[in-house]
Amino acid sequence: QTQDPNAEIPGRDVLRALAFVEICRRANAVNIAESKPPVNHTTLVITEDQPDVVLTPSGERHCTDAVSALCCDQMIQRLVVDEHNNPLRLSRSQRLASAAQRRAILVRDGGCVFPDCDAPASWCVIHHITPWHRGGNTDVNNMAMLCPHHHGITHTNNWKMAENGDQTFTWITPHGIHITSQRHGQNTNNPTRIPKPASGPAPETACGRADPPDAKKHRKHEHRKHGTSPPTQ
Repeated sequence: QTQDPNAEIPGRDVLRALAFVEICRRANAVNIAESKPPVNHTTLVITEDQPDVVLTPSGERHCTDAVSALCCDQMIQRLVVDEHNNPLRLSRSQRLASAAQRRAILVRDGGCVFPDCDAPASWCVIHHITPWHRGGNTDVNNMAMLCPHHHGITHTNNWKMAENGDQTFTWITPHGIHITSQRHGQNTNNPTRIPKPASGPAPETACGRADPPDAKKHRKHEHRKHGTSPPTQ
């Protein structure tokens, strides 16, 4: 106000908030002359078809003033994605995913990609679809987020996981059932669930193995054929 009499004076609530921040800063008892402020790491998401729109990793749009402030003195991690949130132009020259690749996979997957799993990204590991020791690249389209449980299932014998060419994934179970991945809890192509083949092992019950669906009908036919009566329950 002393430098510009025409400057707008903040409201009472803003002034009180600023005063509270200053009190907290002084209460930390840090020698400002011998310390440095914390460095803020910021991820800005830019879509390929709207390069002038800046988003947060959760998909919220940054206002212009906020972007200008962030660009002043932040550790900015630029992430360019296409219209399907597929990350573009990321490095792949090492075995483990880089920090930038992990952020990119987080934006794309949002958590475990196994369908119906609600494990958040903080619980997940980065899985190579084609393993590194088998010639797989550390590239975003060859990696996916999996929780420990589904990571173990994926590594189980006779389970296969493949990338579909659009950074979505498919598992093939030992019974030949195809299971399609999800993103942020939403199925990537709304596939129809394929029922388990009748030739597979019957489900377990509290008393042992359950009967096939037509077992009772078959027993009645056999008793009728041989003139016997079925046992009472």
